Amino acid sequence: MKIMEFSPERIFLNMVMTLDGKITTRDGAGSKFASQADQERMLQIRSEADAIIIGASYC
Repeated sequence: MKIMEFSPERIFLNMVMTLDGKITTRDGAGSKFASQADQERMLQIRSEADAIIIGASYC
């Protein structure tokens, strides 16, 4: 039996959206509905990441 070693790699998602499921305005600009505490938490999470993916699309 092979024992798996601990791997420090992890994938996490941090996302905000309104109750109607929107995350951006129609022109792709971000909305200003997050609180100051939410924004500070997002910056803290981003500081721990090796890579960040940011995007917006309307289908």
